Amino acid sequence: MNHRCIIFCQILHEFQCKGTKSIVIENPGGFPDGITPENILYRTNPRNRRIAEAFEKCGLVERSGQGADEMFRKLIEESKPLPDYSRSDNFNVILKINGEIQDKNFIQFIQRLNKERNLELSIEQLLTLDEIRRGALKIENRQAAIDQLLQQEIISKKNLKGVISYSLSNEFYPEEKTFGKSKKQIGLEKQKAGLIQFLSKNHKASLSDLMELFSMSDRNKIYNILRPLKKEGLIEFVGDKKNGYWKLSE
Repeated sequence: MNHRCIIFCQILHEFQCKGTKSIVIENPGGFPDGITPENILYRTNPRNRRIAEAFEKCGLVERSGQGADEMFRKLIEESKPLPDYSRSDNFNVILKINGEIQDKNFIQFIQRLNKERNLELSIEQLLTLDEIRRGALKIENRQAAIDQLLQQEIISKKNLKGVISYSLSNEFYPEEKTFGKSKKQIGLEKQKAGLIQFLSKNHKASLSDLMELFSMSDRNKIYNILRPLKKEGLIEFVGDKKNGYWKLSE
């Protein structure tokens, strides 16, 4: 991955790097006004616009304000975790970039799309593909990109017991090539995707709802699906153990 744009964008604020498989960049002072981890892809507000413009004219950054989307794009195309701002607060912006490859199949998927279709995917389309790969797609946030990808036959749509789910096209992402993933792991990812789609449509689900959805009577198997999604902050449990339910995180 080309880290030039990332590093020089962070120099605009000061930075400190540490770690081996990952890089952690710390900026004192919190996010600029109006910028949050949720909207950083869509808004820009450099602390010092003149320095940003000088870096752009010197060719040290591609374009002032373009660093975040380029960073997300490269990480997705190389099947690496998305940038992590979770440790940031009002006094520091802390960005962690993990360099570990998650899915070699997905890298080939993107490369084949570029080679055979000569497509320039938008950042929204790439985020949608990455969420589908991870089983973390929230339909209401990505509907426009989903429609575009369906029309281009890059993803496919399935309806299981009224639950809509999406998967990467077998033409570019053959399921039989697992690159070290077991059938059990692949099945779990599909179940996680199905759960996200169910909650997107029905807003909440009790344990009995999930046992019916997955045709499972073993609660431990259900929790095996729930735990990684909860750990990723995608779902949360509301209420007490007896009458509570699962829902998508806000």
